[in-house]
Amino acid sequence: MEPPNTGEGALSAERSIALAVAARDVWSLIGDFAGLDRWMPGILAIDTAGEGVGTVRTVRTRAGVFVERLEASGPMWQRYAILTGPLPVQKYYATLLVTETSDVSCRVDWTSRFDAGVGVSPRTAVAAVEAVHAAGFRALTRLFAS
Repeated sequence: MEPPNTGEGALSAERSIALAVAARDVWSLIGDFAGLDRWMPGILAIDTAGEGVGTVRTVRTRAGVFVERLEASGPMWQRYAILTGPLPVQKYYATLLVTETSDVSCRVDWTSRFDAGVGVSPRTAVAAVEAVHAAGFRALTRLFAS
């Protein structure tokens, strides 16, 4: 099953990274919705409620508290929504997708669709989401460095 459309927000941020590691190894890390703190920097604590699609995670970070819900998932992808959080966005949906490019390499795509928060410029909203993507991919690069 292919990942669903990420969302209908007016704005988007997309980032991809190639890693010299097997897709299954990357997915075993980033595919754990309750294990975001294992790879994403700046997380102080995570609490989850539920299992599978519909799981809600409360993520405490240095920037504030995010409440996110797992909307859909497949073999190497997941779609989630930010219900509340400190990012200057609303109606935020994102998809994380890992694609095998060889037995020992893969590509990770992180695509987000959203609207700017009330009183926030589109440029500010996009920059905030791009900063989150960049921080996550820097961390993955460090974790899987040869």
